Amino acid sequence: MDLPSAQLVLLLADLVGVFFFALSGAVTAARQNYDITGSFMLCLLVSLGGGITRDLMLNEVPASLQQPIYLLPPAIATILVYLIGTPALRTRRSIIFFDACGLGLFAVSGTILALTHDLHLVSAVFLGIVTGTGGGLLRDVVANQNPALFNASDLYLTPAFIGALLTAILYSNGIWSYWIMFGMIVLVVTVRLLAIYFRWQLPSTVRGWTYPRLTEKARRLRDLARLRRAPNLARGRSTQQYLPPRRVDGDGGPDSAGPTDPPNPDPSNPDQPPQ
Repeated sequence: MDLPSAQLVLLLADLVGVFFFALSGAVTAARQNYDITGSFMLCLLVSLGGGITRDLMLNEVPASLQQPIYLLPPAIATILVYLIGTPALRTRRSIIFFDACGLGLFAVSGTILALTHDLHLVSAVFLGIVTGTGGGLLRDVVANQNPALFNASDLYLTPAFIGALLTAILYSNGIWSYWIMFGMIVLVVTVRLLAIYFRWQLPSTVRGWTYPRLTEKARRLRDLARLRRAPNLARGRSTQQYLPPRRVDGDGGPDSAGPTDPPNPDPSNPDQPPQ
């Protein structure tokens, strides 16, 4: 991409990402019963927070402060949700979808912008992640919700990392076009939505992913497998341990035919009754 067209594409990607993040902020504000002014302020924080953080880390004046056009998407999003939007637009699924779209757009555009400033590949990936996840983090914190970025049961940073890493690798090696950029954005959005639908999770100590717990579970599985290989042996040992000894018939035990008389103390006098 030549420089003028690249700047135009990045500007369009930024504006579309601002719009999607603003929609997620407006829906969140509507669900929290904010008024329209509160919704607009939340839209500004969500949609511009990641880009402002990115530009400040690049030691530049934020683009949203230089170009007033960045204020237009939050205003449109607020009007759509509060004045035109239907109740179906204010569902939790809408927030997830709009947030995923903004995440993909900002993660890819932030990585490309970092590479155009001659940053190292690792730094570009980090800046892409910050750009993509910064707005969602601000939205959840201001709305007093558990941030998806820190939620153990929610893959939020991972899709941004995958998209930023692939973008940095391809762009650094000269393998880049508008279609590849669009494909990277779609990849981030798809991974994010699939992670929510299938409930993909990363290892966490809360879910017992520590090494001692894993080894303990493995030991229990091995013991269970051994018992299943020798069921008769295990059953025989258990019954032999708890059953009382069995007596032969006629020995006076509980299994004999009947009660027996006590022995006669004087064998020479058979008529003498036993004592």
